[in-house]
Amino acid sequence: ETAGYKAEHSIALIQTGKVKGILLCRRIGSISDVGLRVVAEELRGGWAWANLLLLHASLASGLQTGLEVSRFEFDPELHHDTKQFAQISGARFAGRRLLLRNKSSGKNR
Repeated sequence: ETAGYKAEHSIALIQTGKVKGILLCRRIGSISDVGLRVVAEELRGGWAWANLLLLHASLASGLQTGLEVSRFEFDPELHHDTKQFAQISGARFAGRRLLLRNKSSGKNR
């Protein structure tokens, strides 16, 4: 269990015996943080049902166990299905993450 993710708060999508998606989550009390969501390439795009199924299953399970807040990050320009899910479920914007790089370190990346 890395970065606080727990199996009991995470979900795997299995199709024909193969893992096709995973949602890793950590939870403290009534608040969960979705840290990673990955879906097999062949299940992306179009209706994006696999991603939505993972989100729905995670929230449904959480609500049955006292979940009040679920936080997740996404880029609305890249993840239209997640943006739509957030709008439908009444999500609100919580903040932006700012990433800075120290160019004086001498390392080229």
